[in-house]
Amino acid sequence: MHWGWRGDFGVLLSENGSTKPIFAEVISTNPAVLEMRPTGSLWEWRAIGPGVATIEVRYEDRVVLSHDVRTPMPAHDNHHVMLRALLVPETWTSFQELGDGGWADGLPLRESPNLKYFEAAIWEGARAVHLYEFDNSFDPHLGVFEDISAEEYTAYRESFRVLAFPGLPLALPGENSSPELSRFLRETFEQIASYLVSRYPDSEHHLNYHGHGAAGGRLFEYQLFYDDAAEMLAHWTAELGRPLGVIDMGGPCNKSGYEDLTNFCRYARYYVASDMPQGNYQFDEWTHEKFQETHSELQYHRLFAESEDLRSVLVTRVDLNRTAFEYSRRDMVAHQWPQATYLHSCQDFEPFADDFIAFVNDREAPFEGGEDLLDYLETAGAGAGLLEGFRRVVIHGVDNRDFFAWSENRNGITMPRSWWWEGRYR
Repeated sequence: MHWGWRGDFGVLLSENGSTKPIFAEVISTNPAVLEMRPTGSLWEWRAIGPGVATIEVRYEDRVVLSHDVRTPMPAHDNHHVMLRALLVPETWTSFQELGDGGWADGLPLRESPNLKYFEAAIWEGARAVHLYEFDNSFDPHLGVFEDISAEEYTAYRESFRVLAFPGLPLALPGENSSPELSRFLRETFEQIASYLVSRYPDSEHHLNYHGHGAAGGRLFEYQLFYDDAAEMLAHWTAELGRPLGVIDMGGPCNKSGYEDLTNFCRYARYYVASDMPQGNYQFDEWTHEKFQETHSELQYHRLFAESEDLRSVLVTRVDLNRTAFEYSRRDMVAHQWPQATYLHSCQDFEPFADDFIAFVNDREAPFEGGEDLLDYLETAGAGAGLLEGFRRVVIHGVDNRDFFAWSENRNGITMPRSWWWEGRYR
């Protein structure tokens, strides 16, 4: 069993050929490793740290059942900090809430020996950005199991807030953002980055975004403009003194556009993203175990603990998506829903980009933007060296094209928009 895994069970008494639920006391002998809590008629367990614990079921003043649980001890000292950013609209979670899930329920485990999460919530309703440092004691369902008001739960959640930035400007009417909003987000996330570096200067830093996406080199659902995103990432890496480990955009849609890699790969060693819409499918037979097994943000705890090599960690992280595809095969085939996720090598992108720019401007083969970049190269007659350069950038990928015939070809990077290209490279 690994950190972050959880489940629940009931306690039943078998007597005279029948079973019935009983009121028994269930404890963990080591709450730092395994925590227990009652949830209605069931008991929920959660593995939260390394070591050994025993679950004891006590009935009528004696232990009637016990079960040992062992989680792995740390194998190395490498430490990682992941900034998880989220856009939180009122339709998803109100700022003042009862504590019945919402966005704060997205991470089953916030901290393990090799990984610590910070979460930056962009509150659309409250017009603010808050940085949270939840620990593993945080209970996003507190309002379900305890008789508290929305005000009390909100105060409880906000007690984990470490930074607050009120005054989030509005987007322009009919637009995703505005110059004022983008500037506010740039300055806010620069301060967040400085705070993270001051707390963990020797850790490997990473950025993850949970939300919608679109190609174009912007961040946070197009609210942080291209140049502001670049300035924010440049500030972070300058403060840190080295690139980020990975920018993980493996959840949002269409984030492996050429503009995205051009903007983000200057500031990270690796980039995870897809060149098509993501999600919108479900497991053929949902189980909590399958959900945990394929939950990349949870599994990062295990992956960082098992390997000191970032590339191998990220290859396995991408493979989790293929496992999720397998668990959803019937649903995907029924809805003809193509899916793919790719790992990009940023150190190999810059030399490829130089050759790509020269090739496009020399051949002048027209494009609109959004087409598959590898198809464009092959159709326009790119040489073996440029094609090999592309393959060095897209170093790993998973997809479901073996489930059914895709209506269009995709290989990991989409073409830039023509007007963007004209403004920068012609």
